Amino acid sequence: MRVSVQVKGLLVCLALMVACGGPSEPQSVERESTGDALTTVRPVAPPPKAPSLSLPFFSSWSRVSDGLVAAPGTPVTAAPWGQWPFAVFATGADSGIYTAAPNPDQGLPAPWARLPGAAAPGTPVTAVPWPNWGFALFVTGTDYGIYMAGGDPQRGLAGPWAPTNGAAALRTQVTAVPWGSWGYALFVTGLDGGIYTAAGDPQRGLAGPWARLGGLVASPGTPVTAIPWGSWGFALFATGADGGIYTAAGDPQRGLAGPWARLPGAAAPGSAVTALPWGSWGFALFVTGTDGGIYTAAGDPQRGLLGPWARLSGLTARLGSQVSALPWPYSGASTFALFVTGNDGVPYQAVGDPQQGFGSWWPVASTTLDGQIGGPTIPPGATIAAAGWNYPIISNGTNLGNKYRIALFVTGTDSAVHMTSSCCGVPKPPTSLRVTSNVTGHSIDVSWVDNANDADGFRINYTGKRTGYSDDTGTLSLGASARTASLTGLLSGYSYTIKLVAYNSSGDSRSVAVQATTPIVAEQVAVTLQNQHLVNPNGPVPIAYAGMYPGFGSVPAGHLLQIAVPQSSIALGLAFVKLGGSTDDCLSSDPGAVVTVLAGQTMTSAQMTAVYGTAKPTYSTSTPVGFLACLISSQGAPIPETVDIQATIISQ
Repeated sequence: MRVSVQVKGLLVCLALMVACGGPSEPQSVERESTGDALTTVRPVAPPPKAPSLSLPFFSSWSRVSDGLVAAPGTPVTAAPWGQWPFAVFATGADSGIYTAAPNPDQGLPAPWARLPGAAAPGTPVTAVPWPNWGFALFVTGTDYGIYMAGGDPQRGLAGPWAPTNGAAALRTQVTAVPWGSWGYALFVTGLDGGIYTAAGDPQRGLAGPWARLGGLVASPGTPVTAIPWGSWGFALFATGADGGIYTAAGDPQRGLAGPWARLPGAAAPGSAVTALPWGSWGFALFVTGTDGGIYTAAGDPQRGLLGPWARLSGLTARLGSQVSALPWPYSGASTFALFVTGNDGVPYQAVGDPQQGFGSWWPVASTTLDGQIGGPTIPPGATIAAAGWNYPIISNGTNLGNKYRIALFVTGTDSAVHMTSSCCGVPKPPTSLRVTSNVTGHSIDVSWVDNANDADGFRINYTGKRTGYSDDTGTLSLGASARTASLTGLLSGYSYTIKLVAYNSSGDSRSVAVQATTPIVAEQVAVTLQNQHLVNPNGPVPIAYAGMYPGFGSVPAGHLLQIAVPQSSIALGLAFVKLGGSTDDCLSSDPGAVVTVLAGQTMTSAQMTAVYGTAKPTYSTSTPVGFLACLISSQGAPIPETVDIQATIISQ
């Protein structure tokens, strides 16, 4: 039978489904049905192309298993725990229940500690923050009973494990979600394959007996995903014994708001369905399909899927593999980072969202010195525990804010727990770099828009060029809060290319650039004249000083506009010798033989012409302009070794 339905498009399809696609607007999708099970989806539109996304950058894997030997692939539960910053829990190969507090930047400060109680090797331990008690812990024991206790790695258990009068298959995961005054809402698949719920906490016990939720039959041990969902209580997702993917809404007090609804698609019985809140889309869903592909879609129990499932190409995992997912804000406001173990025993990651698609899968591993990919070997199907936390950035004793990071934990084939952590990837590049109106002969002001919340700072590199002259280059580093900068000490008449990047410990963002030219402007330079120590045994000699500009280095050619004699406690002024004259002119009775400039005065244009033959004499590095002057001072005043004058110049 063929039916045609209207859905809001997201992406592609799931196991037992073929092609895919979907814009965000409603589209017509044809589905073939054999009874109740949808087996094929034929969308009208092709899938959108995945965007360019920034992957988390992970450090080297480290072995953090001192005191614990676990069965290969044993799930590790990791929960943020203040300054530690994580509490982790796992079952050992000896059936013991263990805990530790590793630090992604420091390793394992103390060995794993064994808590009272026992569970089958490979049993997941559920840990949920519990004020004052550390964590509320839930586990399926070796007697199939479901137990709960409170404690943390520092203090151990606050009391003995308490039975809940429920039972589940060995290694069954107990789902626990904080639920106001009720303590925790619990969900588990029972020995009969039914989905059961209860409410309570380790201190008060259960508020009532376990209650079955609807008629869904799942394989014993199937994990149940429960996410708070407003007035509906919780959105629930589970895989049925028939391989169908089901959803419902409800809570332990009111039961289900309606029957379990089968969503399109299929997965191996017992597969975990990962769900994260996703704004108006309801929930972002992730699951391993019956072909080993990783699929994603969006929807909720009320509206169903808002489009077909989309396969993330390029990776095959063991059937039933759990996909770990966390928000990843550095690639967009609503993107996710996914982690899963491939069939090759390598941990992989991808970033994206169900609407825009996901980027390529990449190994979560560091590159060794010989260029090979390093990291633990993991049994296919092993779950990678992913936990996010806000890492404080401290510089010179000042807290500059927090940076969101991800820590990963997994048990390898060596029966050891391995850990790695992200820094955050390179920041998003700034945009809208522009030159403001404040451009002078020696400064350029710029501004930009910051697009990253993970930058440690910004760096500006600039290069100025002027035909016939050496380049002017420089670098300016700024803090993470900077949105403007002033480049000073520039050279006039230069064309500057200004490049800006955001950076953090993972590296630099892509650069953005802008260009600006400093105008040619007049500027003042100090010129030091040296005492010439003239000697004439046959008569008086003037106290003469000489100098030139430029005195050294390479400068653009230009014009000398003015000469000023600064105020001085020694000199009353200077008598400048005209071009072609000599210091003997200083002793001449002819008042026009020299040009006198008193201290605090500036040579006029006519005086400049009198000295140099032009009001604006030229200079260059190879042909500097010279200064020759005699000191005018009070009788008995000390004779200085040097005299400074102020020259006003402008480059050509």
